[in-house]
Amino acid sequence: GSPARPTPSSSSSAVPPVVPMMPKGLSPLLLHFDVNKTVIQSDSIQNKKIEEGIREGIAELFWGRTRREGDKQFWDPLRSKPTCHPPHEEDDGVSRVVNYAQFCKLVVKDKEERKEAIKSFRLVVDEEAKQ
Repeated sequence: GSPARPTPSSSSSAVPPVVPMMPKGLSPLLLHFDVNKTVIQSDSIQNKKIEEGIREGIAELFWGRTRREGDKQFWDPLRSKPTCHPPHEEDDGVSRVVNYAQFCKLVVKDKEERKEAIKSFRLVVDEEAKQ
């Protein structure tokens, strides 16, 4: 007769697929690559050009403290190295540490104006920090 086919429960060589577990609260990182294995920074769905994608990425790496003067809010750069995670800064109880992109979302409600503020870094008042 024909050899018996192993069933999933009787096969000792069947290895279940490995499914990576995401830490709770984190979203998966989705990168788009072209044929040369280069990360694509543009987004045709949101009509985002390469330069906008790069500037948005940079805006998420630079951290500063929010500051209020009257009814205006300002963002004072911390001058720390660019990083995905906020630097360890003491909480002063008045301001908070946010990256530049987060600051733009806090103070600019109109989506198109916010995109322009992120792209141009126009809300950074410290001219030396813009260099």
